[in-house]
Amino acid sequence: MSRRSPPPAPASRIHTLALPGRVGTGADASMGTSTADIFIAREPDRRFAMHWHDAWSVGTIVAGHCGFVCDGARLLAEAGDLIVMAPGSMHAAGVSLHRFGMTMLYLPPDWVASACAWPAGQRPARVQVVRHDPELGDALSRAALLADAPALAEAAAQALRRAADGPMMALQPPEARDPRVQALANALGDPDAERLDMAAMAARLQVSREHLQRLFRKEVGLTPGEYARCARLHAARHLLRDGASLAEAAAASGFADQAHFARWFRRIFGVTPTNHDGCRANDAARRVAA
Repeated sequence: MSRRSPPPAPASRIHTLALPGRVGTGADASMGTSTADIFIAREPDRRFAMHWHDAWSVGTIVAGHCGFVCDGARLLAEAGDLIVMAPGSMHAAGVSLHRFGMTMLYLPPDWVASACAWPAGQRPARVQVVRHDPELGDALSRAALLADAPALAEAAAQALRRAADGPMMALQPPEARDPRVQALANALGDPDAERLDMAAMAARLQVSREHLQRLFRKEVGLTPGEYARCARLHAARHLLRDGASLAEAAAASGFADQAHFARWFRRIFGVTPTNHDGCRANDAARRVAA
């Protein structure tokens, strides 16, 4: 008898969930609405290009393993491990070949500060990126699958408090603090960054083009071109969450080719744009299927 191939893993998906709790801390706290992006990943043999998130990343490995680089450190997360990364942490990853499962949350920094009783705009100086905690990992994954917002919020806050310690410091943006790097990062974040004249930008900053590119790569961890593409994809992700169609998000974020946009979106965020909650192409597919 011939061996049957295992059924294909279900497509990874990102969906949003409203979070309970207050936004902000102290006198500035209010009952605002915060949402978490929930990434359910089940596809093995995947690669994620170097990127960052402007949110706290909190998740767990359900099956298999994930090898990754985070802020220059090489790490391995296996089943039962929790992963916590601060906003702006540069990371890339590859996952196990035959079986893989991961649940990852992307949490707004203001909600995290309130949930963990940290001062607004600050974070503990040290974050343990990988730690073994299967019980809490199971609680986090189960709450995400059931869309149980209170249980999810409690598990995420526990994971953050257990992983982070040390004196408080300002939240670091993805870009470095060197004013020249900051100026270039600001310019690269514009949807029209492809038209940026790097030579003119370097001259204005009183450095050579080559030196500016080297400085940017050293301090940010990406080339200017890679950073610009990642920034454009972040903008597209926000548009999709707000209900934009695939064509609208691609065009608004500077991608003329929807197929090229979809390939890079998947390399950064792990899902196709149509598997991101809110994308109108996904809504249209559901209507056709109905």
